[in-house]
Amino acid sequence: MKVLAFLVALFTVWAIACVAWMALRYTPAGGDSEYVFLWDRWENRVCLVSISEPAHIICDLRSLWVESPAKGGPMARRP
Repeated sequence: MKVLAFLVALFTVWAIACVAWMALRYTPAGGDSEYVFLWDRWENRVCLVSISEPAHIICDLRSLWVESPAKGGPMARRP
């Protein structure tokens, strides 16, 4: 039972850290965020929705990385 409680606590901390990282990454230094979080209950995942363009929804974080042909490796890209 203690192991299960530990795993639940570990997963909770991990989930909070992931959401906090996403919030810091997609909030500009000026203050107002460009994206809001949307909890997709059907797929059980967190998505980012653009405020200026609500049709722009990011649910797969792997789509935030693109291959850079000039440098030959992956690079971060703001959506």
